[in-house]
Amino acid sequence: EFLSKEQNICKSFNEVGESIIKAFDMFYQISAKLKINGEKEISILFNSNPLDTFLFLSKSNSELLVSNILCGNIRGALSAVNINTKAIFVKDRLQTEFEGKKEEGIYSYEIKVFLIPVSSGIITK
Repeated sequence: EFLSKEQNICKSFNEVGESIIKAFDMFYQISAKLKINGEKEISILFNSNPLDTFLFLSKSNSELLVSNILCGNIRGALSAVNINTKAIFVKDRLQTEFEGKKEEGIYSYEIKVFLIPVSSGIITK
């Protein structure tokens, strides 16, 4: 659905990041900001996350990464257009609250997305 509405052809990984930001708004109503960390690494920063709005972690499920599905969605969508990536949560409001840490920065969530170069069909770091 997103590709049918998006007319821009991405020529760099930074432009891919801009498309991810648009997709977050379209599918999740998440207003996100793109932070470029280099040619092969971007961060997606946001404050609201509909997946964990009414959730609180208890001791028994403190390792649960509820919002990790967003990383899978990013990886899966980019894989569908032959872009190999790794996406990881760096900052998650639920984990920060459970660990009793003080909120640092202005964003409650951060996902880092790394471009994985492919050479001769073998994925390398």
